[in-house]
This record gives sequence, C-alpha cells and structure tokens, in this order.
Amino acid sequence: MFGGSDLEMVKVMSGEAITGVKIYWNDKYIIGLDFAFDGKSCGPVKGFNNTDNVWNEVFNIKKGEYIIEINGRGEYGFGINCIEFKTNSGLTKMWGNPCLGEPFSISGNGKALRGVSLAAVENLMNIQGLFIKSKLDNYQVYPFSEEGNFTPELGLNKTETIDFDDYQDYINEKYNFYINTVHIYHDGQYIYGLHFVYTIDGKKTTPGQHCGETGGTVKRETFNLAEGEHIVRCLVRAGEWIDCIAFETDHGNYFACGGNGGHPYLYIAPEGCHFTCVSGGTSRFIDKLRLYYGPITC
Repeated sequence: MFGGSDLEMVKVMSGEAITGVKIYWNDKYIIGLDFAFDGKSCGPVKGFNNTDNVWNEVFNIKKGEYIIEINGRGEYGFGINCIEFKTNSGLTKMWGNPCLGEPFSISGNGKALRGVSLAAVENLMNIQGLFIKSKLDNYQVYPFSEEGNFTPELGLNKTETIDFDDYQDYINEKYNFYINTVHIYHDGQYIYGLHFVYTIDGKKTTPGQHCGETGGTVKRETFNLAEGEHIVRCLVRAGEWIDCIAFETDHGNYFACGGNGGHPYLYIAPEGCHFTCVSGGTSRFIDKLRLYYGPITC
C-alpha cells in the first residue's frame, strides 16, 4: 500500500476480471483511476485537481493477461506522482512524473490483481492492491528440475508401472495449446487416474485416461477451465504413489482431489507461464507424476 491511513479508502472490486484501467494525470501527479471489470467501468476515483493539462489514457488488458504488480513514486501528503502496472506477460507501462517522489511497489507475488482501495483529495493519495488469495500460500515452494521446464518426477516407479507421457505424445513442438479440462479419479485418499483434455490450435484433443483401478469407491471429478484461464499453481502430495493433486488458476479458481498422505510439493509456474501437461505412470494408483510448464500463448 502507498499513502497514509487517515483518509477514507474507496474499495473498487468486482467478481469479474480487470479488463482495463483509465489513468488521469498531469505533469506532477496522478489525478485518478477508473477500473473496468469485464469491460464495464466502476466509475473513476479522482481528485479535484482541475488544471488545464490533465491527460487520460486507457490501459487495456487482453484476455489471459492480468496485473500482478503496481509500482510508482509518491509524495506522502501530496499525492502519487507516477504509476506503473505490470502484467503476468511481463508488459509494463507507466504514467505520470517518474522524477518526483519516493518509490513504492505493491505486489501479489505473481497472483492476479482483483481490485484496489483508493483515496483521492486534490490528487490520488492512497492505493492498496487487492490480490487473489491463494489456498496454497502456507506450503513450501519447490524448485523445478534443472534438466528442463518440468518438475522432478514425484512418487515412485515400480516394476508394474505403465508409463504415459502427454508431453512427448501430444504437446511437444506445439505452440498454441492449453489445458481445457481435467478429470481426476480418486477415492478421497489416493489418485487412481488422470484424464486431460487439451486445446491445441483451437481444437480439443485428448490422449485418453491414464488409470489404474477405477471400481469400488473410486469416483471421477471434473475441473473445466474457462477460455483464457490457466493453471499456474500445482500442489502434489506424494510418497510411494500420488496421494493428492490440487490446481489453482490465474482466475483464482481452486480444484483438489485425493487425501492428506504423502509429502506436499508446491510448484508455481514462472511469470508469464502456466502448467501445460503431465507425464507419469500407473499401476493400481498413479504411481508417479511430472508436471510441465511453458509460456502462455493463448
């Protein structure tokens, strides 16, 4: 947050994604901001600075892109001098006077900005970012493999394990692709099967299900991703097999199946990337699993 605590803040937030921001500024200060959610303006929060030279510009955010950081400079008691938005694709743009004030930075650590709290008097005085809250924040983040854009193989390979590899069989050397649907077979304790549906160059395709046993108490649960939605965080609980899988998307949606056994491994896709596919092996359960990531292209 930038600014003091003695001014009344206006919360600007909606259940929809931020699709644009209109910035008002002059040669010294940011006068106001107007956030649009799903193309609809919430109305500007502006100061009463009515100098002749007030400019405005709309910063449009394309589908699949979202703000992850707000940077700027400001003078406490006078206002914010300049403001910069940074998106998950690495795009940055600044407005205002970058030669005045002290620097500030408001970050969601890769999570999407879903709203702001603002205060304005003569100029825009205070800003606080409201980011998606993650259910996975309390887990330790593990590093990716040094051998490529994937996690280490989790779980254990067994003599009866049958391998599968969606990356080599379907995704390798493709460009415009993302996970469309995930079906997970589990009994509340262990993961028995996975079935991913991918959209590749606008067409849905699937390698089919990778399953061990599917009778008895095993049930199938389905997670559908919206257009422009991507899996950016994955939690896998693993020991001798895969006990649990949890996904979190850049829209803030969360989906988890399985139990509490095994060791929890949390992986967060690098900035501008998402999880694209999986490989692993099955016997009675999903014995082992590897997650691949790549740049968001659609």
